Amino acid sequence: MAIDSIKNEGEVFWNDVVAGLKKNLSKESLDLWIKPIKVKSFMDNVLELEIPSKFFKEKLEDSYKGMIEVIASELANKKIDAKTHYGQKQ
Repeated sequence: MAIDSIKNEGEVFWNDVVAGLKKNLSKESLDLWIKPIKVKSFMDNVLELEIPSKFFKEKLEDSYKGMIEVIASELANKKIDAKTHYGQKQ
């Protein structure tokens, strides 16, 4: 039950982050780079995100991770670190 609750809280928080991203990104960027992301967990000021591939990880970290962290930190009123993983935990 606790794991499901943490995952659900992470998904709700991620949906709020995506709403913030919508204000700053084109629909095409959201569809291509943000919608495929799934929340793995949100605990201890770390938002863990599951992504589809190594290429996706590199692009996301180069172009969007900073924006994700800023929006997440503003929503949480504390510094949030976004960690990205694909396949097996990296």
